[in-house]
Amino acid sequence: MGLFSKPEQFFGLDISGTSVKVVELKHGSGKPQLAAYGGMVLPAGSMQSDSEVDLQNVSNAIRQVVSKAKIQSTHCVAALPGSGVFTSIITLPNMPRNELADSIKWQAKQYVPSPLEEVILDWHVVGEVAPSGAAVGAQPGAKPGEPGKGQPAKEIEVMLIAAPIALVKKYMNIINASGFKPLALEIEPLSLARSVVGVRAEPVVVLDIGQAGSEISIVENGVIRLNRNTTAGGGALTRAISQSLGIDANRAEQFKRDFGLREDKLEGQIPKAVKPVLDTLVSEIRRSIEFYRDQRHGAVELREMVVVGGTARMPEFLPLLSGTFGVEAKIGDPWANVNYPASLKDQLNEIAPSFAVTVGLSMREI
Repeated sequence: MGLFSKPEQFFGLDISGTSVKVVELKHGSGKPQLAAYGGMVLPAGSMQSDSEVDLQNVSNAIRQVVSKAKIQSTHCVAALPGSGVFTSIITLPNMPRNELADSIKWQAKQYVPSPLEEVILDWHVVGEVAPSGAAVGAQPGAKPGEPGKGQPAKEIEVMLIAAPIALVKKYMNIINASGFKPLALEIEPLSLARSVVGVRAEPVVVLDIGQAGSEISIVENGVIRLNRNTTAGGGALTRAISQSLGIDANRAEQFKRDFGLREDKLEGQIPKAVKPVLDTLVSEIRRSIEFYRDQRHGAVELREMVVVGGTARMPEFLPLLSGTFGVEAKIGDPWANVNYPASLKDQLNEIAPSFAVTVGLSMREI
């Protein structure tokens, strides 16, 4: 099993800090068909704990969700949280593949912030880089170390992933204890790129707002060009509302969902309460965009931002992002390339932002 291994028949399994979600697709010609899906809220703090009792509760939840959803497969592909995994695009001289692995391991020592003996390294050749520095796609039939048609590339780009061994073991143990076989693990940004962006030449900002924090990615040609994390997530917004208005967390969560950033509700108290959290989030997004533009020498414009996670539906949040960054901010729809019964349309649309990672996992290798 590896971060880029090829799975058999499987279902997508998303174990987040607050829930377990599953999706199974039937693959064939054309769009995949939705076969089953389901989700369940986890006891608070389960995934943050290392106690056997808490982790067994997560395994039990996986079994319950799979059983209730009537998923047929006993194999799964799961996601590791992007915040716990190091990713980077590195550039290397074009060389024969049998030399590439050794070169990547040597380069990893310079990039990976943890000792290499504490991580699992994986890598994937993204494409070629022309001598001028402009990225070009790999020529049909060409392999690293072999010139393609026309001007040969002098360098190649490689996506480097370093996952802490302890984190991988934790997820593997949870899944094995649930009675299912993990075929592969991948990082959440890859799943999101697959489900809500696809392979498009123009770059897209993907904002995943989770309960514990947010993840900012920039996807270009199906490749994660940049990935950044911040603690400014849905939970921080809820806590800010709770503390400012003196209400419990459940009511604060409901206010966030119902009123959001509307100035005409509750005398505009909610926008004022969450401003510090949103300022942090906006600052991190801006830094990510500026860094990406510097990397690409300002040659590529960002025109679209796809938002996923439960907070994506917070009233007036998308207009705030659009106005701040001059992009079209929209909610990601992971079901857009999936066939499903018309009777499920409203229900799937409602849960779409929360199931983006899970759908992306179930679409792996399509």
